[in-house]
Amino acid sequence: MLTNNNPKISYIDLLTNITIQGTGVKETYSLPIDYISSLETRNFALTWDTTGKTNGTYTITAKVLEDSMVLNETSTPFILGVIDTTPPSVTNPTAMPPSIVADGVKTSQLNVTVKDPGGIDTVTINLSAIGGSSETAMALIAEDIYSVITSASVGTPVGVYKLMINATSINGNSNTGEYVQLVVAPVIALKKGWNLISVPLNLTSWKLGNESAVGDPLNVTPENSLTSIYRYNTTSGLFEKCTHYADWGWAPATESESFTELEPGRGYWVWAENDCVWEHET
Repeated sequence: MLTNNNPKISYIDLLTNITIQGTGVKETYSLPIDYISSLETRNFALTWDTTGKTNGTYTITAKVLEDSMVLNETSTPFILGVIDTTPPSVTNPTAMPPSIVADGVKTSQLNVTVKDPGGIDTVTINLSAIGGSSETAMALIAEDIYSVITSASVGTPVGVYKLMINATSINGNSNTGEYVQLVVAPVIALKKGWNLISVPLNLTSWKLGNESAVGDPLNVTPENSLTSIYRYNTTSGLFEKCTHYADWGWAPATESESFTELEPGRGYWVWAENDCVWEHET
């Protein structure tokens, strides 16, 4: 675009020289201007063939000449490169722990791995279904790992929630197709003494053992309220026992060595030393 800012003078037979210069490149083009009146603005276009040109930074310089006299000169840099339209990759979504109760207190750490060659601008997660913001920012806590700690608000319905991720690259490309799964679990009251419980049919077996290794499927408050669990062996006609050891976990009793998991759809008797509540995974 060329503007004649002189309110009194018009020009004829001007020449615009345009030079494009970069690594290994210096090309000059000429555009004639037959006439431009006072205070007139005219637009000019130049098509530059980038075939075989190296990606990088170039400078374009435009000079307006009247004969050999330079009336105006301006330069500006620009970058030649491939337009990036690929969204970031989003992998390894995890929730630790994978389930929480809707009390606004218990929390889970949600992590996701996000990568993009051009760099990441923002990563957000939609927590509106469990009482949070629809654009909750996730912070970079390690190389390519973004994280946020969340609770579920009181009143959040029990269920399995797919919390959608929005990862946006510096180039403005977004990936909105991945999610972190978080279970909002019910709270079941257990009374002092014997209680009959079961494992939902839609789950795999729950492991019993060292809780630091396999977790605690019978997560109760107060801790260590449950001391033993029994199942009936239809083959032997006897009950098998698994004992809980405080701050360690569950271990099968003698002659109950195979009792190392809770199976879906099967009933179990548990002994509670006192009233307690069980955060039951759905």
